[in-house]
Amino acid sequence: MREENAIEITGLTKVYKVFQRPADRVREVLSPFRRRYSTDFYALHDVSFSVRRGETLGIIGKNGAGKSTLLKIITGVLTPTAGRVDVRGRIASLLELGAGFNPEMTGIENIYLNGDIMGIGKQEMAARVPKIVDFADIGSFIERPVKTYSSGMFARLAFAVNAFVEPEILIVDEALSVGDVFFQNKCFHKFEELRRSNVTILFVSHDINAVRKYCQRVLWLEEGRVCREGESQAVCDDYFQVELQQMNAVTEAGQAPAPREEEQEPAPRGEVPAPEAPAAEGKFPPLDATKKRLWNRPEEGKFRSFFLAGEDGVPCTVLRTGRKYAAHFVVEFYRPLDQIIFGLMMETVDGVNVLGFNSFVERPQGFSIPRAGLYHCAIEFTMPHLLTNPYLISPAVARGTQRENINIEWLPSYLRVQVENREGADIALFNPKVRSTCFACDEAARG
Repeated sequence: MREENAIEITGLTKVYKVFQRPADRVREVLSPFRRRYSTDFYALHDVSFSVRRGETLGIIGKNGAGKSTLLKIITGVLTPTAGRVDVRGRIASLLELGAGFNPEMTGIENIYLNGDIMGIGKQEMAARVPKIVDFADIGSFIERPVKTYSSGMFARLAFAVNAFVEPEILIVDEALSVGDVFFQNKCFHKFEELRRSNVTILFVSHDINAVRKYCQRVLWLEEGRVCREGESQAVCDDYFQVELQQMNAVTEAGQAPAPREEEQEPAPRGEVPAPEAPAAEGKFPPLDATKKRLWNRPEEGKFRSFFLAGEDGVPCTVLRTGRKYAAHFVVEFYRPLDQIIFGLMMETVDGVNVLGFNSFVERPQGFSIPRAGLYHCAIEFTMPHLLTNPYLISPAVARGTQRENINIEWLPSYLRVQVENREGADIALFNPKVRSTCFACDEAARG
């Protein structure tokens, strides 16, 4: 095992025998000719990867992809069928609610029990109990048996115990999604603190934005195999692309509107103004050919240009809060279409969505594309009071409704802009315009 690694997984395989009937299990054991009455199910198949000390690795994939099985093998809950697992460091894990708790014991007693399991002496654990109890914040229930706890209380106590035993490796499997929003916020603050203190973290979540924000690298599992491993943004984009393609396929087969080939005349409402000829494309900045383009449907259309411009119409990448701008979408459509939506998403460089809008909000009926050609849509907006920072903008064109739509093309993280907030101190990510008043409530003070 390399010195810089906290975890090394080599050729990991986990196979379960699946029997059609309970009696087949006995028949297979007693069969004199070793006849098989079972089939093999590979929960994991030849999985290999490593995690460096202090690194945060996200693990993503659909339900049944093998994520939880992998974590249980790393923590020693399950034994692999084949392969090697090398771990260097003390592990704290949040795999299932209540795992490692004795339901008959109180919360306090379970805190000491988990300390013993982690190899922490009673005196040392006693010094940490006040912090754990304060973080869990479950009141008098800390003195009651944990079998009386709700799922939220389990999550609070389990996270508090594992966060304050100073683990070298922390494994979290969807545990941060349990509990109220205030507790989740507290957990993520502690999660960030552990990251900064160089704790190695394995983080399993279906929240792709959280994975983007907190993880340097991502492991994508599909049907027990490693589908892809690499830098967080790139892997999450590809995973999201596949998920959206599958969602689009289901939507298209169901309720999504089909293009009306026979319509050749403009619809009376919502038509996008079209330049007089394809040569009009030269009027717009060319699309950056080095940027990734996702979910292009070649039979329907594709982006030719996208840019932001100020009130003077000049393209810009520096946006000042409180000023008016327009997002310009230039798309070439290859056939008549209905219910076209243009929109964009703005996010921080670590993947937090902060701003999003589209044409559907103003025009629920969508735009009509009466004939093939180049079309230009402009959406005007006022830049809100965001924190001074760089941001990434992802434009998209789709057809359908706000809830059910099919992406024609999406340009992930296409444009990098700098937002400048010159109207006061930066307090939070979003700083709204406010109006304040102050007056005395009693006669004496007014005096």
